Amino acid sequence: MNKEITRILLLLTIPFIGLLLKKLLLFFGLNEENLNDDLISKILIRSALTGIVLFLIFKWGYGTFLKQYKNTLITTIILVPLVYISIQHVQDEINNAILSVSLFENILYCMSTFSVGVYEELLFRVLAFSLVFSYFNNKKENLFKSVILTSFLFGIVHFINLFKITSYSVIIQVIFAIGIGLILQSLLLRFKNIFIVITLHALINYWGMYQSYFSFPESVSDVEGNSSFSSSLIWSILIFGGFFLPISYLILKPVIRNAPQFSIESIDKA
Repeated sequence: MNKEITRILLLLTIPFIGLLLKKLLLFFGLNEENLNDDLISKILIRSALTGIVLFLIFKWGYGTFLKQYKNTLITTIILVPLVYISIQHVQDEINNAILSVSLFENILYCMSTFSVGVYEELLFRVLAFSLVFSYFNNKKENLFKSVILTSFLFGIVHFINLFKITSYSVIIQVIFAIGIGLILQSLLLRFKNIFIVITLHALINYWGMYQSYFSFPESVSDVEGNSSFSSSLIWSILIFGGFFLPISYLILKPVIRNAPQFSIESIDKA
């Protein structure tokens, strides 16, 4: 079997290591009902998985994206206020809903989404993409194909959530994960800044899941939405084909056009 294929299959086992670590913590007395314990355990598990991914990135020689940080000061000036505003807005929503969720728990939840962003961006946008692109011999005409395949891997891994939520919800989640993966991968290749994609990934999760995680009361539209799976699926597919796919290609187009000789190493110079 091809070396890259073998390594990609190995990568797909890493999320299951996370499940095993969670089972281990439960065995030793983790209380999932306690919000702080649940969040801290998630941060610790993802930190461990991030360590595994970083080890593989450098062991296999794919540390290109981690060696060059562009516009770091500008990125910090933009992203830090964005994170602060997000936390403050969510806390206002929590207070308005009269929920017993403290600011500390809200910040801890935000940290948990960042632990997801760091772990998944390194795993998929850096390591999995590098392996897929290497499989296609690092040729620039295969760049967008590599982005699509990596994003499909990213989406498919979300089927692991079948252990936690209903099947129809997971299908919608997988479609959107593929679309978000396309955008984030294209942004990383275009701007060569891992901090941007990590922060965007974290905030997408933060904004997208805080209401369900903190048990906000369901609105009428939420209840109705849960019963219209077919229409949600159709809209998800339309959004994927009409927005995510063309936008990611437009983001990536200058990289393909400006790279005379393409390889993993030359992405930083494109």
